[in-house]
Amino acid sequence: MIRLPISIVALLMLSFGAMAQSLGPVNRSQMVMDDGTYITVDNASHIPNGVVQSLVLASDRGTKTGCPYNMAKKGLFKSGDRLFVSDYYLAWFDYTLEDGVGAGTWSRSGSLAGFWSLDPSTQSFRYFYGRDEPGNGICWNWARNELTPGSSSSNGQAYWWDKYAPSLENTIVIPLDYSGSSWDFFSTNYTQSNSGSGFQVVYDGYQDGGNNVHYVTAGLMTSWRGGNQFVNFTNGQTGTVPYSVQYIAGLKDIRVVWRFQPGISLPVNNFYVGMWTGYTGQMANICGSSNLPLPSGVLGEEIWKYTSYGVPGNMTGSKAFPFSQAVPCSGVNVQEGYSGGPGAVLPYRTTLNVGQDSGFSFFKRRLQLTNLTVPVGDGSYYNAFGVGFDRIVHNYENYDQQWGVYITRGPYSKWWEWLNLQGGSWYQVHYAFSTSFD
Repeated sequence: MIRLPISIVALLMLSFGAMAQSLGPVNRSQMVMDDGTYITVDNASHIPNGVVQSLVLASDRGTKTGCPYNMAKKGLFKSGDRLFVSDYYLAWFDYTLEDGVGAGTWSRSGSLAGFWSLDPSTQSFRYFYGRDEPGNGICWNWARNELTPGSSSSNGQAYWWDKYAPSLENTIVIPLDYSGSSWDFFSTNYTQSNSGSGFQVVYDGYQDGGNNVHYVTAGLMTSWRGGNQFVNFTNGQTGTVPYSVQYIAGLKDIRVVWRFQPGISLPVNNFYVGMWTGYTGQMANICGSSNLPLPSGVLGEEIWKYTSYGVPGNMTGSKAFPFSQAVPCSGVNVQEGYSGGPGAVLPYRTTLNVGQDSGFSFFKRRLQLTNLTVPVGDGSYYNAFGVGFDRIVHNYENYDQQWGVYITRGPYSKWWEWLNLQGGSWYQVHYAFSTSFD
């Protein structure tokens, strides 16, 4: 069955009332999409299910069309994925294979893949594109994914990162020699597509006594090369890295706890967590990536940024490259933010803000990433050693034409600056993000 297009009247038939102060009980239901399939929706908001159904259709359609209220268009959501709805946001957790562009097995392993801010006073999307661009297939009421997949596909385009963006990435970079010039990436998002990873869903929408809702997956961290075994090049030993990723969905934010346990001692050049938040635009033929299907146009955004932990020369209060300007191709990345260097520890609750205006208005696209990791612990699962991050950055990955926000430790050019993990000990990373941080 094909659903009829959502009427624009749905935007006007809204409930107005007091701002919600907490999540409600989770109401799990199956909501229909435009191809007649169903997706699991956990509604912990005070928004009626009928309105949530309209939001689900519009957000899915918006990953393939810039006019989601004018036409039925099946987007990137799939049956088996999970949607969580608060009064302040709609979140898409990707549990299914082969989402997005092209054929073949690809996984995000339960990662957050989409985020749409909501306005609790209107029970609708908070950010619309804001103007009609018929030549680009865009209507003013396009609510774009605030993460990468489908965020620039206003005319059904199938761009590279619509499929391959994590979009929330938890990664360990393992050096393969003392020079640091060769390495292996082990990440949580590759796990589900590897048959030997033991991928499992531990908690699926469990609501705790504080009304927070938990989505937890686990398995073995998997290399971008496809295996689960890493090599400690200093002694030739091999091991695996069991992990869990816990999303804790609250009223205004989502907290993430990533725990991992190397089976043997392991030198690590770089840890990072990153949110892939969009395409940079106009770079596909500039930085050597013309073989990838990437956007050649620009959707008219500028990004301002601020970090709460200021040091001379950092980006506090500064303005980023507008999307209409190509990022220079000197080096792999353009990173701006706090960088403490080897031995520094990013303070607890350090924040990085990015947004479409310098004041980070509630009604302009914006995001706050917060470091919640404390470098203490005893190495047990529930009291894992906290990884001491040393930088928080706004990142343009120019070769790959994407931008995002990251918390990292490293990378370092000198082997004696690497972090040596203890075999058998658990480590953890804890952070949060929100678009409703006033």
